[in-house]
Amino acid sequence: MSTIVIFGAGSRGDVQPCAALGRALRARGHEVTLVASARYASLAAGAGLGLAPLTADPTEILESDAGQELLAGGRNPVKFLGGFRRILGPMAERLLAECLDACKDADLILGPTLGALPRHIGEHLGVPWALIHFQPSRATGAFPHPFVPRARLLGPYANRASFHAVDQVAWLLSRPFINPWRQERLGLPPLPLRNAGDDRPVLACFSPAVVPRPRDWPRSLAMTGYTGSSTSRTGRRPPTSPPSSTTAPRPSTSGSAAWCRRTPR
Repeated sequence: MSTIVIFGAGSRGDVQPCAALGRALRARGHEVTLVASARYASLAAGAGLGLAPLTADPTEILESDAGQELLAGGRNPVKFLGGFRRILGPMAERLLAECLDACKDADLILGPTLGALPRHIGEHLGVPWALIHFQPSRATGAFPHPFVPRARLLGPYANRASFHAVDQVAWLLSRPFINPWRQERLGLPPLPLRNAGDDRPVLACFSPAVVPRPRDWPRSLAMTGYTGSSTSRTGRRPPTSPPSSTTAPRPSTSGSAAWCRRTPR
């Protein structure tokens, strides 16, 4: 049996698939702890997981004026990630300490891409780690990053460059508090200015029926399929294979309801 820690920081749409993944790992005999806001204690308990609560509440953050300004940036990656940094910057030291404390007994650390916390803590503790992607976030020439959809018009090279550009912006914004934390708290060397992330182990938690695996994705990325509940609201198991192409509707995606702007009254 291994002790696995999963970072589920974010809104319900970020935490629920992490809880589902944790439940599946627990069913295989592992001990799993979910790192998430205390708001999701019942979700963790329902999945049979331990909870390491974070003091930041993502819903309160997103409903604040600063959070609404963040959401107003839409798909502009610079505005979105810059706003993210302004909101989380003041509480970064506390959140990083809480995440590190949650992993002290971990044998494996899993978590989202932003900040790449599993990497830093995994290197510090000397344990395996992997990132979790809930949407395509690894560079490919097959399609552009979701934040830069128009890159598709310029072909495969622009598609790949769109992923690198978004990753680089995210790293430049998180680097000012990640690197000091690596040096002062984790005893690790600082990371360079240029982000290089294509060799990082990744669990891509979406279905190849929706996003066919591009040929240029590396072996270090494993497509797991969706990590949602194994039963629907009716109690019936979903089909094990997609409908035939003659009857199937076009794939669609949905996001967390928490990521909504307030509607003026």
